[in-house]
Amino acid sequence: MKFAIIGEGVIDRFLSNDSYVDVIGGSGLNTAIATKFAGLDADWVTLISKDLPGRSIADYASEQGVFPRNTPQISNPTPLVEISLNADGSPNYSFQLDNACDWQWTLESLQVLNTYDVVHLTSLSGVLQPGADALYEFLSSREPSLLFTYDPNARPSALKPHEENFAKSRIEELVRLANIVKVSEEDLHWISPMPAKESAARWSTLGPTFVVLTRGEEGVSLFTDGQLIAEIAGVHTQVIDTVGAGDTIMAWILHTIEKEGTLPSPTALVSGLNLAVKAAAITCSRQGCKPPKASEVLES
Repeated sequence: MKFAIIGEGVIDRFLSNDSYVDVIGGSGLNTAIATKFAGLDADWVTLISKDLPGRSIADYASEQGVFPRNTPQISNPTPLVEISLNADGSPNYSFQLDNACDWQWTLESLQVLNTYDVVHLTSLSGVLQPGADALYEFLSSREPSLLFTYDPNARPSALKPHEENFAKSRIEELVRLANIVKVSEEDLHWISPMPAKESAARWSTLGPTFVVLTRGEEGVSLFTDGQLIAEIAGVHTQVIDTVGAGDTIMAWILHTIEKEGTLPSPTALVSGLNLAVKAAAITCSRQGCKPPKASEVLES
């Protein structure tokens, strides 16, 4: 099976006095890499900027084996997140996302997705215009054989006040289109006023076959048809960095789809989620987003 991962790649710029350090990140890119490392035929399907940060991201994605040669290069800037520390040590974020390359999808440019078996969408790409509407139009009219998985991976601090209500509404519209949804407890607290498990159960009645709720070190909960059907405990580890943990879990959900060749049964997905929490624990034991190779998860 071929997997297309859509979601932003960004530059996280850590400011310190008169200098800075750039780190390449973004949920879409991280998920694509985690999926490739899990042994799948995965591409990060994106629009890349011609600017210097965009070229750096393209080089990095190519090194990781997830950057298709035919990726469109456009003049819109690369998304940038500037991170500085306040006097008390807490982080201060400044987002430069306006008119960025990742939100420039058109219905025509999305036709490449018809060459894949599974499309996974994550984070801001699904809710920032103008590309959000093109993505929604494509996904709502796709062929039934094209599976769609979704991780809202909400970034409320990156949204402007007038964008928040649209983002919450569009997230639920995308949930209705998806075959499998993975969502974190933290994200659901922002998206819905209901308790996270109640929200996840409700989402599982809207269209998805499964909703996977991640709960940090507590593990994951699996819902279908409005019912909680499984609780998978987290794997204890010495946590160094949680960056990419959720993206790693998503990659191993996709691994389960690959193994089954279609949407998995509840039993198969529970088995896959046991591998997913193990993989996420390995990611958390490392500095930065460094997801494990399949052999580390399957043979450990």
